[in-house]
Amino acid sequence: FLHGVTSLGITYGEVGNNLPPPEKVLGLLDSLKIQSSNSNRICFIANSNVQLIVTVENQMLAILMDPQQAYQWVNTHITPYFPSTNINGEHPHQAVMISQYLHFLSSTKAPFWIDAYPYFAYKDDPSGSSLDCALFNPNAGMVDPYTKLRYENMLYAQVGGAIFDIARMGYCNIEVKVSKTGCPSKGDPNEVGATLENAAMYNRNFLRRKLGSEGTPLRPSVR
Repeated sequence: FLHGVTSLGITYGEVGNNLPPPEKVLGLLDSLKIQSSNSNRICFIANSNVQLIVTVENQMLAILMDPQQAYQWVNTHITPYFPSTNINGEHPHQAVMISQYLHFLSSTKAPFWIDAYPYFAYKDDPSGSSLDCALFNPNAGMVDPYTKLRYENMLYAQVGGAIFDIARMGYCNIEVKVSKTGCPSKGDPNEVGATLENAAMYNRNFLRRKLGSEGTPLRPSVR
């Protein structure tokens, strides 16, 4: 199964129960000869052979666009653990890979597919949008800070954001399509609005938009 595989990574998530303590995780990674791991816990990997790739939380991305804030974040979260921890700068490399991927899609005239779930964008930041916006119901909408376009539903905003980011990388001709979408019919106590009624409403409203062959505010003529 692993023939020809040059590296293997494991995401070390901490959302769950019955999780093993960090020292046991390190032993497991060593036993599997894992060379790459993704975690927000750095200390326990220090002075080991495990290579670490650190990710940034989604809610921090907008803040870290400020170079001073980014510098402070690195000083707090990375510098104290380096070089005792083998932290790999794999992100510039990832940018190259994404660019190559987009070049392939552009040359083959293939679309860029995304899984878009507006409900979870609302759940993660309820102050930044409304449940009605996530469900395609009438609402005040939102203005994109970069394009200044108004979006009256979250799905179109997610598609528009992907189109905008891809265009910034130099690929304006790639079509963005939605491969999966939906709304949960039930959730945890903190997942307000995850109900059977809202899931049905999302699906109905989504299909009406689909049958109407609508485009997004960024690309009105592209279904």
